[in-house]
Amino acid sequence: IRFRYLWQLLFGTEVKFLSGDQKPFYFNNNDAVKLLAVRGWNRIECVEDHAATRERCSAMSLCLSYEDALMKAEGYPLFEMLFKGMGTKGNVKSKAPHCAVQWAERGSYRTEHVLDWLNLVLPRDGAKVCVLLDWYACHKGAEVVKFLRDRGHHLLLLGGGATPWVQVPDTHLHHEFSQLFKADERQAMLDFRMLRPHQLYTRKKQDVLDKAFEVWTRLDHSKSIKGHVENGMAVTTSF
Repeated sequence: IRFRYLWQLLFGTEVKFLSGDQKPFYFNNNDAVKLLAVRGWNRIECVEDHAATRERCSAMSLCLSYEDALMKAEGYPLFEMLFKGMGTKGNVKSKAPHCAVQWAERGSYRTEHVLDWLNLVLPRDGAKVCVLLDWYACHKGAEVVKFLRDRGHHLLLLGGGATPWVQVPDTHLHHEFSQLFKADERQAMLDFRMLRPHQLYTRKKQDVLDKAFEVWTRLDHSKSIKGHVENGMAVTTSF
């Protein structure tokens, strides 16, 4: 409440929140589900791409407490996914102008990736926002703080242990995002098996990127706007 009041004194407007958080995905996300088998069988055979259950990538989920120009035009904010690798950018290409791709040697976000992401998602119309991030090391670096401060924005970090209740990507986006992505993966596996019963279904980086972005465009991102109210950050909405 004090922060919102101070913001109104400084800028004369209600706070606009921009929340971000990494969401990990695997190239095979359905390995953890249970298998159906005949009761009493001592041996159950399962053929799958187990290596893909360990190959990970991360989506950088963006949740806004307001509608930016892209939200108004398309119904969703910008999407970004990070893959493990160096020098392989030509292998995966975004097929949409609102879908970005980053690469990291170890497959995890570092400060330079967060800066690149912020450069993409911060408002370009002069509006000031409060960026909400969790207590991950690359979120609280001096470079991130300076980057935002130089552009007139503010960084607010959520304390460890509080994210399941107050971080909007976790409370209002990630569950539906994950469930839809897994459902599409299961359907793709079944379709592949019908056409090629003796071959193993697997996904490449391009497949993962394309499907994740397609699911992203199907999500109801107005829930993220409501989430900032329901989680206690914002008090007014435009929906």
